[in-house]
Amino acid sequence: MVRARSSARQLELFLALIWASTFVSMLVAESARDEVIRLASLLGIGEWAVWVAQTMTAVLAASALRGIRSRRVVAAHAAMIAGVSGLSALADSTLLTHPFGHIVLNGFLVLVTYLAYQLRSSGWNRGFLGVTVGGIGFVWVFQGLVPKILFQNPIDLDLVDTLTGGRGEPSQLLLGLGVLEVFVGLLTVVLRGRWLSRLLLAESVGLIALGILSGVIDPPLWWSPFAPLTKTLLVGFTALIVAQSLSAGEGRFQGAKKHNSG
Repeated sequence: MVRARSSARQLELFLALIWASTFVSMLVAESARDEVIRLASLLGIGEWAVWVAQTMTAVLAASALRGIRSRRVVAAHAAMIAGVSGLSALADSTLLTHPFGHIVLNGFLVLVTYLAYQLRSSGWNRGFLGVTVGGIGFVWVFQGLVPKILFQNPIDLDLVDTLTGGRGEPSQLLLGLGVLEVFVGLLTVVLRGRWLSRLLLAESVGLIALGILSGVIDPPLWWSPFAPLTKTLLVGFTALIVAQSLSAGEGRFQGAKKHNSG
């Protein structure tokens, strides 16, 4: 239980970091404010939307820093995230298939918020462990299938071309990368025990490295109001926490299963 509460606190601090960085980006980066204003204008909303967004992110950051201690707090986070995601997608439907996964990563934020509450209140249970693993797998499948296979975006194509130095056809390379991500996501859902723990550990390293590398190649991404890089890092960090929990509790789960079968 002590380990679970420690993991919960780490997740809460990471959530606070995401919301705080989003607040700062709208405060100091003109490009972030312009993006919020653009989406607001498409909905017929004035520039005061920037102030509303800043207030919301500040409240979410303070709430996560204080600790996710009740389902009401989780519900408040979920409502605000769902509201912003829904309005953003309504204003610009391309966000649904954006290569940085703005909408799907917002959904993962809700999952992690509830995970922090679950760990703080009652620790790990096998049911929600499966939900968390499924959420990580879904992010992989979605990010591989939608922006890389079905709806290839010039942003991803340019990034692949930059990383490969112009060697190979970007669309084919992106397709191959998408297939690989879908495969990793399906493996995440299918594997169990030690193999799942190892896969999640590898995923955490890959996602953290990918987030940092993307930020080095395109620094303005750190100042996006959707915070795609820090949210990608959150997926990797969550995968690491789940991997550690699986490794620590593997024997206990097996023992409980044997006891029940006896």
